[in-house]
Amino acid sequence: MHVDFQIRGVPADSHLRELVVSGLKDLGELIPIIHADVVLEMQSDSTPACQAVVSLKVPGPAIRAAARDHTWEGAWLKITARLRHEMESRSGSLPKAGAH
Repeated sequence: MHVDFQIRGVPADSHLRELVVSGLKDLGELIPIIHADVVLEMQSDSTPACQAVVSLKVPGPAIRAAARDHTWEGAWLKITARLRHEMESRSGSLPKAGAH
């Protein structure tokens, strides 16, 4: 999996990147993630100010999610919940291996 980051108005610390990559690896167990575009942006003129947007290239249509929160961890938790819900709904519609 390749991850591209666009970080605006946020200190580009390794903790935030590690949090995102770790979460994407966990989600990749549901549906293989080929590529992830991640945008983290601090919008001081908006409330809440922390915005995260993710677009995943996976087999089938791309999966996108966006969220805002007062903290990066909160925004990322919302993103992962939305991505997980979409991925689980897709994987539930796929035929099971060995099923006829």
